[in-house]
Amino acid sequence: MKQIRSAGRIRQAMTQSQRAEISVTTTLLCVVFVFGICNLPSAYYYFKDMEDVTEYYGLFLFSYFAISINSSVNFMIYCLISQKFRQTLIRLWNRGGNTEHSVTVELNLK
Repeated sequence: MKQIRSAGRIRQAMTQSQRAEISVTTTLLCVVFVFGICNLPSAYYYFKDMEDVTEYYGLFLFSYFAISINSSVNFMIYCLISQKFRQTLIRLWNRGGNTEHSVTVELNLK
């Protein structure tokens, strides 16, 4: 119980920039981890000396499927972890995709 309370106090003492930094780090680690997992089948397929390609055709298809999934999962990771990404996405959605104005607004905020 003491550890939970201590962690809560530490979290409350963090500044906004520290929280943002932790969020960015968490997002990056998740994206890199998913990239590694999704590209393992492809790396195995290409680095293994495969004499009979038809025998490994299932692995070949699975590796392309995993790479495709990687792109989709990255979007979900950003949506789940990054509050700023969600807010920007909602603003873009509410403006009907008027990206010229949205990009200008985002650049001025930084």
